[in-house]
Amino acid sequence: WVDICRNGRFLEPISNGFRTGLLGGDAPDYAEKINQYQNYYKNMIVQKNISKEQLYLNKNQYQRDSLLYKRGVISSEDLEISRNQYLQDSLSLENIHSSIQNTEIQVTQMQENLLDTEFQYQDKKNQLETQIKTYISQLLSEIQTWELD
Repeated sequence: WVDICRNGRFLEPISNGFRTGLLGGDAPDYAEKINQYQNYYKNMIVQKNISKEQLYLNKNQYQRDSLLYKRGVISSEDLEISRNQYLQDSLSLENIHSSIQNTEIQVTQMQENLLDTEFQYQDKKNQLETQIKTYISQLLSEIQTWELD
């Protein structure tokens, strides 16, 4: 027992249990959530590229329809439909940009939370290890005093 106390081997299960208690259970799994948001971010980038292409095509269609309207080939209603589609695609692309920015913010916040949680864990672990080592030293000292008496 005295050798185990001096070597500090008994601290390992205590330390592991403490880590599980602090970071596990009720604590959110930040690493997993970060990974999910990064996958979502990648999907949003793909959607953004598709929306850009769609916007480009609808912009060209609107420009063609504008020329056709000026020449009297299509009605004002057809031109408005074309313009409306172009504006909807423009708005859709802006919404995707907003979603991408929000996702970046959320990932950054989760990374900060993960770092804070790890820091809190290390700090608490160091405090407890120091406290336990102090108690061990006191216990060993008391045992030696008892053995000498």
